[in-house]
Amino acid sequence: QYSSLKQINRSNVMQLKQAWFFPAGNNGFRYGSNPIIVDDVMYVVGKDNNIVALNAGTGKLIWVHDNQHPRSMSNRGVTYWESKDRSDRRILFTMNNMLTAIDARTGKTIDSFGEHGFVDLKVGLGRDPKTVRQIESPTPGKIFDNLLLLGSAPGEGYDSPPGDLRAYNVITGKKVWQFHT
Repeated sequence: QYSSLKQINRSNVMQLKQAWFFPAGNNGFRYGSNPIIVDDVMYVVGKDNNIVALNAGTGKLIWVHDNQHPRSMSNRGVTYWESKDRSDRRILFTMNNMLTAIDARTGKTIDSFGEHGFVDLKVGLGRDPKTVRQIESPTPGKIFDNLLLLGSAPGEGYDSPPGDLRAYNVITGKKVWQFHT
């Protein structure tokens, strides 16, 4: 990726040294997640697809959110949201066809989001949730104001049902709107 920074260039790039290392562990067949850095905290997908908060300068572990389902998390990472006054900070991600919200400061599930921290992405699609094999997208979604815009991956092949673009309220977990493709 491109950076306009001038501190590192062709003449000094060989002088760079690794400052710290954090092992991602066994989180599937590939590691496709991009870390998010907010202030001095880096949020990454760690061992067993747990969400991990690290000090971005030192690599020191701050907290681990145990997902308890090591192979089921979206492999592209997490999304960050904060309130305007920064008093409420959240990490949002999908796993097992569920949208989850955790507190960015503590790593604890936010119980008031959805049903005890989870929103079933199979519900509210206009079809029987039991017939939907997979709905979560491999991407973590995008934030717009207080909404998480989330695509879907409804299946594989040409005969799979079309997908949906949905917007969820990041505070309540309620679906605000849906666009069926």
